[in-house]
Amino acid sequence: RMLPSEFNTILTTEISTELLTVDGREDVNKWRESSLSHWGDPSYRGTPQLYLMCEYTPKRSGNMRRHILEKKAAPYTRQNNEHKVAFGETVLYNSDDKSCFAASLPFSVAKKVAKKECRREDSLCIIQPLLPMMKLIAGTVEAAQKDSSETDGSSTDSVIKVNAQISPYATSRSINVKKFLLSVTQRSDQECQRELEEALPMSSSRLSCSGNQISASGVEVAQSSPSVISFLIETKDMKPDTKQANILSFISGLAARPVVQSIEIEDGSLYYYDYAYYTDEMDLS
Repeated sequence: RMLPSEFNTILTTEISTELLTVDGREDVNKWRESSLSHWGDPSYRGTPQLYLMCEYTPKRSGNMRRHILEKKAAPYTRQNNEHKVAFGETVLYNSDDKSCFAASLPFSVAKKVAKKECRREDSLCIIQPLLPMMKLIAGTVEAAQKDSSETDGSSTDSVIKVNAQISPYATSRSINVKKFLLSVTQRSDQECQRELEEALPMSSSRLSCSGNQISASGVEVAQSSPSVISFLIETKDMKPDTKQANILSFISGLAARPVVQSIEIEDGSLYYYDYAYYTDEMDLS
């Protein structure tokens, strides 16, 4: 299994601070608990889930290692016609020792690859669920806090821009954006708090979803690129002392969705409504 210390060499995300204990050590138990919870959750069976897959065969290129992973998944994919395995177009990490990719797999296929291919003693691969805490690019919490301390208020049209990279599976399909947005903005406070804790294990202890969830009417959606959806969050009516909770509770909801691969608040995110907006189906192909 992959540990946070190895993941930190692949992608720089908020887990570098969110999994630190009071004495500065990594909370490996929280990482393992979240990973095991994923593998044991029966609700994932109907939807392709997002995984980090790494291959360690020596003296191979990134493309060759990707091909090796595709071959490992192929026998189990043929037995399950529910969905195809979809790898990201680009390698997330490539070095002499390993190559890593984002991949969307049916849950049942991922479990078989993990058990029969990547957990053998001679295995040269790892398949790790891409947990919500692994999706928040480093600096997300700081950016939300910075925005929440702003008191300028000079523009009534200012918004916070949150960019969400879409999973390999979702990139080639149309997403019902209205339904997707409502799934994030119409959560119960209990569900919101649970997802906040999954995405931000440490910061969530000082944040509350109660009364701080953003409504769908306060968010506009735009397509920044074929694989990125931007959420522009209206901030003019947010209270300064709850703005960070407003923003991070919304972001944690995005992180919990399997179609989302990574999330970041765009630097210098003061914008005006000059985008092409989508309210129904967004074609990401």
